[in-house]
Amino acid sequence: MHITMKYATYTYRSLLIYSPYRNFNHSSCGVFMDVTVLIVDDEELVRQTVSELLSEAGFKIAQAKDADEAILIAQQASPNLILADVKLKGMDGFVFCRQLKADQRTAAIPIILLSGTMVDTEDQINGLANGADDYLLKPVEGKLLVARIQAVLRRYTTPVEQAEWLKAEDLILDVKAWTVTVKGKAVYLTHKEFDLLLKFIRRRGHVLHPSFLLESVWGQAKDADDFRTVRVHISSLRKKLGEYGNKIINIQGVGYKFDI
Repeated sequence: MHITMKYATYTYRSLLIYSPYRNFNHSSCGVFMDVTVLIVDDEELVRQTVSELLSEAGFKIAQAKDADEAILIAQQASPNLILADVKLKGMDGFVFCRQLKADQRTAAIPIILLSGTMVDTEDQINGLANGADDYLLKPVEGKLLVARIQAVLRRYTTPVEQAEWLKAEDLILDVKAWTVTVKGKAVYLTHKEFDLLLKFIRRRGHVLHPSFLLESVWGQAKDADDFRTVRVHISSLRKKLGEYGNKIINIQGVGYKFDI
């Protein structure tokens, strides 16, 4: 890996991401709030490189080292977008796309494939035909990768995900002002409690696994020993929300969902 004061260049096998971090204008790319990208690659260095780039651009990150792990995370946590290498251990990206699109739980998640080896036009057509929303060739410049991700997300973004003001009965959350009210009365939440509530409201009805919450809210890698952090914050959030706290339901052995 080579880093200069002005530019960062990462080279690893077929991956080359050229990322001018110092001059990266996030606002010009229209940063999406509360958006989680699941990065799928069997090489840890590749995952970390792309994670750093997308984190710099304002995205929250989840990672999977192979297709099986990615499918499980997608089923449990419903990331906003999946960025996957075409060459995955045990399953190529085309089969991976077909499996996700055939499952009702994951069919609506957009997928971008990356490849440094399968670069022919037919490969790209095959990827798109199997359910990918975009197919990028390595090397890919950092700003272009972010722009393509956001272009795909715009096609999938729902009014709820775009809204800066969310309502669930008498529970009102103002994303821009960072305030919460219940029946007209202010509820004072910590930063992490607010992020948890935002995640639950935007994905109401979906079961969210503790590992997904840990990664998307705290930015920590999943570790069963750290799930206590999630439990403690959810317990506090429930108490502060009063009757609406009872709407955060624990699905034993699976995760939590906001049932309203």
